Amino acid sequence: MKLLNWLEKWDMKSLKFTPPFLQMEWNTKDADKNAAWALYIELLTRITTQPLPTEHGDEKTALDSVYALFAITREVIREQGGRNVSTSQRLQ
Repeated sequence: MKLLNWLEKWDMKSLKFTPPFLQMEWNTKDADKNAAWALYIELLTRITTQPLPTEHGDEKTALDSVYALFAITREVIREQGGRNVSTSQRLQ
């Protein structure tokens, strides 16, 4: 059984962290799931997540691919993340 199926079976829709220095509960929203999916696809299709034998490809291309993820991540956050943050949280 996959973790997601197990969590759904027990109707667990949030995750709560309680280390001594922080208490936080995270509830997923559709925008969170959409952002996670977009980034998952980007990571899955990158050369950096695949074995790169020395005779195939080159390191510069792989590093350029990693570098491009920063701009993609910012764009995904801009598109999806702003919907989940209230105005007061954005200003802090």
